Amino acid sequence: MGDARTVIFDLDGTLLHTLPTVRQNGNTALVELGLRPVGEADFRDLIRYPVATYYRHLLELGGAQPDQRTDQSPELLAALIRRDHELYAANACDSTEPFPGIIELLRALRARGIKTAVLTNKPAAHAVKLIEANFPGLFDVVDGYVDGRAPKPDPSTVSRVLSQLGAPPGTGWMVGDTDVDAYTARNGGLFFAAVGWGYGDKDAWPALRPDFFAERAADLLRLFPDDNKD
Repeated sequence: MGDARTVIFDLDGTLLHTLPTVRQNGNTALVELGLRPVGEADFRDLIRYPVATYYRHLLELGGAQPDQRTDQSPELLAALIRRDHELYAANACDSTEPFPGIIELLRALRARGIKTAVLTNKPAAHAVKLIEANFPGLFDVVDGYVDGRAPKPDPSTVSRVLSQLGAPPGTGWMVGDTDVDAYTARNGGLFFAAVGWGYGDKDAWPALRPDFFAERAADLLRLFPDDNKD
């Protein structure tokens, strides 16, 4: 199934367990702005959203009044984004670690000549920092959110990454843990591999009909045969 030489990974909840850091920084920023902290379950849901949606929902959950969350009153939203980014720039790698088996998976893919990329709605600067710190030399492309560009699940995100990889349009696999990743794959013409770890709602997988389900990271190697093996 698919082009077995190309794979695009989501970041949060797929490659890295980032939730503790994301929650700590988000709540620190909320409290500093006079709002209330938000629980882990809410952050697990929020983490899949594009930047603008993420922060608007975070303001709502933190108790901001409706008139503080509109385009006509952007001061609080801008302050939250600015402070959260400041905190994340300082401690992005704190309390963040790869999920079990991910480093071994990526090394095996490298050995098999598979082109690998990261596609995430996390701001690009943070994404690059995390990948360089945790997976040096294991990815060909890291593509994060940049202001003015459409986020996942817009099909342009997949087209851009495939172009950077030198892969034909609409070929390869997307690996992720949420419905946003599933929609990204479908919109971009990719096959979708859902993972059994991470932050997504596992009860939703049957309706989303992934092409493959990986309970463990090593299961994904079944999608990429080793051409060097006798």
